[in-house]
Amino acid sequence: MHILQCSASAPARTALEEQGLRPGATAEILLASEQSIVLLVEDTHLAVARSLAKTILVEPLDGSDSTDAECTLHPLPSG
Repeated sequence: MHILQCSASAPARTALEEQGLRPGATAEILLASEQSIVLLVEDTHLAVARSLAKTILVEPLDGSDSTDAECTLHPLPSG
């Protein structure tokens, strides 16, 4: 999936961006639990609380299934 934007607080956004999770980055969900998800962002493993993940707007990569993105991050509305 592609990261489109993050609507978290400025400090949280800055921390995510410093770890590579920024608009235009490519991410993959590796693991999801009730409280957090683990993403592969470019070449970095990143654990994100679900509450924070809900502030991240994503779109699926071309030809990929958006199911994983829809259950953990905020997907780009279709239509």
